[in-house]
Amino acid sequence: MKINWGWGIGIFYSIFVIASLFVVYMTTFYKPDMVSDDYYRDEQVFQKQIDKSINSRNLEIQPKIEKINNVLVFTFPEVLENSTGKINFFRPSDEKLDFEVDINLSPDFKQFVNLDNVKNGKWKIKLNWKKDSTEYYLEKDLFL
Repeated sequence: MKINWGWGIGIFYSIFVIASLFVVYMTTFYKPDMVSDDYYRDEQVFQKQIDKSINSRNLEIQPKIEKINNVLVFTFPEVLENSTGKINFFRPSDEKLDFEVDINLSPDFKQFVNLDNVKNGKWKIKLNWKKDSTEYYLEKDLFL
């Protein structure tokens, strides 16, 4: 039996309608939920993080991070004397290697972190600190 062009068009449109109905049926199973159930609270936390980043950008002198031999040296500006906070070392490829160091500045406003037990590779350094009632946040990517 030979199929003429009329049958071909009919088969094509039939397949198109069946495929369209299948897609509509499958979308009934999709649940467009938000990523977080408590979206508004999470937004406030994120806004606080943005405010802390703006505070650190508004500093006249930014904290510096440099590697000297096998030591990571964080140099803070003098205006941040008596600051408290934490330095988070985040390893994107392996969360088991993440660690945290309390900020304890030397008299010359430096923080030293020994890298003897730190694996080489990409690290995301997150500085969270507070001076009086002002909070600051700075994030840098480093290859150690």
